[in-house]
Amino acid sequence: MDGSRISRLNDFFKSNLGSYIASIIIAVGIVSILRKSCTGPNCSIVKAPDPDIVSDTVWKINGRCFKFDPNPIDCPEKNIIERFQNKLPR
Repeated sequence: MDGSRISRLNDFFKSNLGSYIASIIIAVGIVSILRKSCTGPNCSIVKAPDPDIVSDTVWKINGRCFKFDPNPIDCPEKNIIERFQNKLPR
């Protein structure tokens, strides 16, 4: 490209129309980067439940009942239960 083409292109992007087009191009680029890339049956979504629901509900898991406290604590060295994960229906 010669200098006059670059100058015209620079003038175009400084105009209102050029600014709008540049904004659209940048927005499409950002959306394509941030869009959800996990699809299909192997995709799992890990989502924490609402603390108000968790703290007021008794949960039965494998025949045992639990009442969860939504406040974090330090993990003990022994006798911990690994986290469980439910896959959300699609």
